[in-house]
Amino acid sequence: MISIERLKSLYPYATPTDIDNYKRVLEYIGVNDEGVDGFLNPSLKLFHHPYEMKDLEKALDRLLKAFAENEKILFFGDYDTDGCTTTALFVKVLRDKGIHVDYYVPHRHKDGYGLNATKMKEFAEQYDLIVTGDTGIKEMETIHNCPIDVIITDHHEPFVTADEELLSQYRGMADIIVKDGETMVIPSAYAVVNPKRIDCDYPNKCLSGVAVIFKLLQGLFIKNGWKQVDLTQHLDLVATGLVADLVPQFDVEHQDSEVRMMTKVGLQIMNQNPKPWVNSIVEISKIEEINHNALGFVFGPRFNAAGRLDSPFPVVKYLLEDDEEASREKALVLEKYNTDRKELQKEATESIIEFLKDKDTSWTDRIVVVKAEPQYHSGIAGLVASRLVGQYNVPAIVLCEKEVDGQKFLTGSCRSTEGIDILSLLQKTEKKMGAYKYGGHEMAAGLTITVEQFDLFRESMRAAALELDDSKFSNTLFYELEIPLNKLTLPTVHFIRDTFYKIRLFSPDNKLYSAPTPMKNKENANVYLQKENARYRAALWETGKDFCEQYVRDGFKEIDVVYSAGIWNDRVSLEMQNYRVVS
Repeated sequence: MISIERLKSLYPYATPTDIDNYKRVLEYIGVNDEGVDGFLNPSLKLFHHPYEMKDLEKALDRLLKAFAENEKILFFGDYDTDGCTTTALFVKVLRDKGIHVDYYVPHRHKDGYGLNATKMKEFAEQYDLIVTGDTGIKEMETIHNCPIDVIITDHHEPFVTADEELLSQYRGMADIIVKDGETMVIPSAYAVVNPKRIDCDYPNKCLSGVAVIFKLLQGLFIKNGWKQVDLTQHLDLVATGLVADLVPQFDVEHQDSEVRMMTKVGLQIMNQNPKPWVNSIVEISKIEEINHNALGFVFGPRFNAAGRLDSPFPVVKYLLEDDEEASREKALVLEKYNTDRKELQKEATESIIEFLKDKDTSWTDRIVVVKAEPQYHSGIAGLVASRLVGQYNVPAIVLCEKEVDGQKFLTGSCRSTEGIDILSLLQKTEKKMGAYKYGGHEMAAGLTITVEQFDLFRESMRAAALELDDSKFSNTLFYELEIPLNKLTLPTVHFIRDTFYKIRLFSPDNKLYSAPTPMKNKENANVYLQKENARYRAALWETGKDFCEQYVRDGFKEIDVVYSAGIWNDRVSLEMQNYRVVS
């Protein structure tokens, strides 16, 4: 809990309505009196000493040995924005210090999810040391079979289970750690740096892959006596990876704002001293200010698109480019990928929704598990899954066919809803159908199964979802906080925006003071909402045409709405996310 008195001391001129709204926002995030100062005023003082992270010093000693003996080092990253910024950060910082390091970012469709075993064997013949970034924490067999030293840096959930049947398959090939009644399995690598290890006491568990690598480099700078400012100037890369990967900006358990601080400082660098890769995206997208939303909806999608459709190498090359003109040329390539991605995503979503119309309710009542048509690939699976979550209000998994090393698989992405841990469902399913490749966190994950396993996988996932309490599926409108429109103020919207959290708001019993009107793109509409003396025009994207037709057909005058609030020309701007007819 956070006290009203504490907030009044921090905001002495705020109205009682705003104080109440601030309190509810902070309590939703999980901030209490202990963590409120760090959350509201994040500074570099919030950095924790990197040596607090398990195995980090061990990893540094191995790196220093490699530097001293001129060993060949490969950095193995990942194909999303977090993975690409992780790779670029490690390579850029070391190259600036005169240390050569090669890098590889996997091809989603050719290499599959995680560390490709064939590639790792090839790299073991060419290099003396492999460092992973944003990947590797569940690669027990691949690491076991790798003949050279591997340093794993990752932030995804390690494999934790008390099930002896599941544990038995890893005994002899991985390290099994027991602490406080929990059993964790990690690869038998030279070092495994991941704050989510159950034996790691690092006081922030919300770091993304690029933030973990930043901490490793921070430790390296400390060991070598290098100026920290030469590293902190790259927090723009860290902020981009953190936001794009949707990690929490605040660690509730430890009341810690280190992630939020890195995001805030990174944004300041991007606005005050932008590098070529920042300027090029700003020029193409024509945004006026780089804020949290810009990282999530402008930068992130453009960096993700290349890895979704093809190779992520152009993204890393772009992030490493120092020449302004060359940067603009590379940015146009990423823009084309993003345009193509949007079209593919739209087509795939429409085809799956059409397919599900002919299926019985077992396909959509608790979880959606579907195969996309052959022309669509796993690069857009997560985006389509997110759209299906919005459509059916349940977790969704979209799988696509692909061929890896001559064998056909189904690989894809999972997206969940608030309160439903998709990783837990995947683990229960593993117990029923045997080991398969998956990883992620409670709201999003990736996986690979064989084509033949699809029916069993779908049945097992639904069975696991059916075991959940019905209350998990009761919030059909999906919102985080109730703030009626008559209680919404400009300071409250500023406050929400500055938290860096995407918070969907709920306002019940709103009158429609005028008929909705289609926009130029008739799929969108303006909806005119009134709550007591407050009137707002809210934009409804993509489903506006359906809303207008329903209004004409049913003649309703009052609705509950889920909305998000932003600021445009110093005024509150609303987007309607969902609604429910009252009368």
